[in-house]
Amino acid sequence: MAGQRLRRRHARGVTRPGRPGASLRVVVIGGEEVRAPAVRSWVSRVPREVRLVNTYGQTETTLVTHAADLGGDAGRALTDDRRVPIGRPLPHVRQVVRGLAPGVRSGELLIGGPSLASGYQGRPDLTAERFTGDPADPEGRLFRTGDVVEVLPDERLVWLGRVDRQLKIRGFRIEPEEVERALGAHPGVRDVAVHAPPGPDGARRLAALVVPATGARPSVTELLDWLRVRLPPHLLPGLLHFASHLPVLPNGKTDYAMLEDGKIPQDPAPGPDPGAAAAEIAALAGAILGRPYGVDDDFFEAGGDSLLAARLISRIYRRFDVELTFVDIFERRTPSALAERLRAPEASPAGPEGRP
Repeated sequence: MAGQRLRRRHARGVTRPGRPGASLRVVVIGGEEVRAPAVRSWVSRVPREVRLVNTYGQTETTLVTHAADLGGDAGRALTDDRRVPIGRPLPHVRQVVRGLAPGVRSGELLIGGPSLASGYQGRPDLTAERFTGDPADPEGRLFRTGDVVEVLPDERLVWLGRVDRQLKIRGFRIEPEEVERALGAHPGVRDVAVHAPPGPDGARRLAALVVPATGARPSVTELLDWLRVRLPPHLLPGLLHFASHLPVLPNGKTDYAMLEDGKIPQDPAPGPDPGAAAAEIAALAGAILGRPYGVDDDFFEAGGDSLLAARLISRIYRRFDVELTFVDIFERRTPSALAERLRAPEASPAGPEGRP
């Protein structure tokens, strides 16, 4: 389960006797950063014996490399000003944090071990850039993750951000993820992306694109007041925009390059228009299927299967904030039919019962 999507709805099947999931004992999340409010909300709704395991890993390391148990008291103890740990390395993993020194507890994470890939096929330049020798083992190799981590006193790691997302504005070095975490902790914010577009004079300025939580209408003043008591002045965004969704890449992650180019998503009219929604769903499905796809085309006749249906459900959720099921995709196989489903009263928006 992606960390950002740890929602109250995931706890409902665990806490209702007789429902599928009532005997659930372990939930594993990963893929994206999970924030403390989501963890606290989730663990408060499930029995203490249900483990919540936050995992970390990369494609290049083949397997999960780090894990942290967040269930029960561990999750309840997380506060909004604390980052959620990604844990300690698993037994098969060699971990190196480059840049540690007396008084310095953060640096770039490098990973080694038997699950490490040999490199990128057909890309010797990229392989040489990201894979390096292990100074402690003449025959060993390490992968440069590009992730900046902090080592806690108990040796667990917390993820701070990406090396390649560091910004320098007015002489200050800025980690955009720190601002995103602070804004994301506001109860009226569902999602946020911090970026640094160039201004009219060419100088970059800190900006934030905010997706409000369902039913919430936070103001710019309210959000800036929230940040002022949590961040130093140089981390306050000079621009705040609101939108119904963040721009995303085909893999579902935020498209920061689009934001840097000044392409800010515009809010649609309230309630998805069936025609426009059908066209958007067709575009989403076409990207998943890798072929042209019309509003009246059958998803499964066009090459869809259960795995691709899961991806489509995820994309529709991110775009429209409506939770569909496999039954919806099987019974309403065209974008036109799914667009009507989005407007149906029984559609499951992630509102008060679907958001932490």
